[in-house]
Amino acid sequence: MLGNAADFFMLHDRAQSEFLLLKAQALDGGNPRWPERLARLHSLGKSKRPQAERREAAVQAFAELERAYGLESEELKRFWKLPDLAEAAFEAGEVAKARAYASEVLSKSERPGFFYHQDGMAVHYGHLVLGRLALRDGDMEKAKWHLLESGKTKGSPTLSSGGPRMALAKELLDRGERAAVVEFLRLCTAFWKTDDHRPEQWAYAIEHGKTPDFRFNL
Repeated sequence: MLGNAADFFMLHDRAQSEFLLLKAQALDGGNPRWPERLARLHSLGKSKRPQAERREAAVQAFAELERAYGLESEELKRFWKLPDLAEAAFEAGEVAKARAYASEVLSKSERPGFFYHQDGMAVHYGHLVLGRLALRDGDMEKAKWHLLESGKTKGSPTLSSGGPRMALAKELLDRGERAAVVEFLRLCTAFWKTDDHRPEQWAYAIEHGKTPDFRFNL
């Protein structure tokens, strides 16, 4: 009941939603469901906030996701949490943890016989985070390599419907690396097909010196 009420208020009254989720967490402290939902609450509308508020929200979201990960006992569910955890760590400025979680999700997905061998989300987000870290360290070639590797994912229901995360691609594009971003988008057409041929349109625009509005894919 508390969870349903929190969902009702989540978009219009975040303070009330947080109060309800914290109350649910106090009553059911061993359940990873509550910190996961708190993390989602902290992330809502983050891009529209001032820089200082965005960083604070990212730190809070990461703390809750890490708490949920620590509470989860099932190996498969822990694995599913790693892509979001790696990205959240990066956004929160937790560089060492971002690198560790991204490396872990890639390492696990590459294990022969693993229940989600070469999982699409794991490959995409693992390389995405490591690429952004490489760019942060000034290693352009490594960042481009990770971008292309992230585009070689076999996809997932989320990636196939919503498309790839374009954060690393946009950062490389801002540095003039148009060819790498175009190649990345060509790779993404293997799993992301839209009625308006969006990846092809974006690639065409970039080839002609324009920067597309990646909007919700950032």
